[in-house]
Amino acid sequence: MKKILTLVVIAICMLAVPQITHAATIGTVTANPSLNLRQSAVASAPVLASIPKNTQVNITKNASNWYNVTYNGKTGWVSGAYLSVSETQVSRSDSSELVDHALSLQGVPYVYGGTDRSGFDCSGYTQYVFKASGISLPRTSAEQFEVGSSVSPQLLQAGDLVFFTTYAPGASHVGIYIGDGHFIAASNSGVSISSLSEQYYASRYIGARRVLTPQTVNEVSVSYQGHIQNIGWQNWVSDGQDAGTEGQALRAEALKIILVNAPVGASIKYQAHVQNVGWQNWVSNGEKVGTEGPGLRLEALKITLENMPGYSIQYQAHVQNVGWQNWVSNGQQAGTEGKALRIEAVRIRIVKN
Repeated sequence: MKKILTLVVIAICMLAVPQITHAATIGTVTANPSLNLRQSAVASAPVLASIPKNTQVNITKNASNWYNVTYNGKTGWVSGAYLSVSETQVSRSDSSELVDHALSLQGVPYVYGGTDRSGFDCSGYTQYVFKASGISLPRTSAEQFEVGSSVSPQLLQAGDLVFFTTYAPGASHVGIYIGDGHFIAASNSGVSISSLSEQYYASRYIGARRVLTPQTVNEVSVSYQGHIQNIGWQNWVSDGQDAGTEGQALRAEALKIILVNAPVGASIKYQAHVQNVGWQNWVSNGEKVGTEGPGLRLEALKITLENMPGYSIQYQAHVQNVGWQNWVSNGQQAGTEGKALRIEAVRIRIVKN
């Protein structure tokens, strides 16, 4: 029998999750304008990179006042004479690999629109870190604020996403909580650690979302969002919930779909048949299918999973004058072609074979 997987987050269970806390050693560069990252722990060793003043780096070991650190993807040694060293407590649960990866990227510079090691913006950084753990996040901080489940400040765990209102209303900045009241994020000074209690962040904090949890880390889920006539983008929903409307004669105009807790390398791909356009190109992992603004209806949809043996994708469409069609799967068509009928709502779920 096939088992339908659902993403269930129950706060009382979170309280019972055992965690390990250890001290992470952090160094802040004091050299002006920069500190040399060297190949070995001697002043004559070749220089791998220059780390700007005030950059934070994660220290993994030390030897005779030299510290082994990673900066912008390069690991080497820096002189302790130009490093202010402190410790912060980092909690560990099943999110330890994700947090370790997040910390390893300290020092990568801030680049608006950046999504890789050459430079990140805040949401590009979180998307990159979570992707390495097999979790697809939407591209922007506002979209990421709609994914997963809300977490109160008292229940924050390492790996939770924390959000702030900064340069724009709503969730315009995002970081990854690492424990002990600290989070790591890509900000103007690059990828670095900050405290939630700092006045700047404390006054702008708007909430946290849990995408990775010990209860769901080994289960795959799907989240999706519909752009609906006269409504715009609805909130993200997941695992067989309705995206769109019934009974209101409103067309679905666009759709985004992501996987949650998927294996590394897995992806979801989908395409839409659009009024006056026909079948669009296949897109994947949170990209938009359909249109915004032209007022064109989605008429049909196909969805597939890539590199996910043991799982299937199932979906159904609520079609004008038809109602809910039967569930289809793995690239089959949901909706209609040639009948000028709009899709009004969709449901999508992951099934374990």
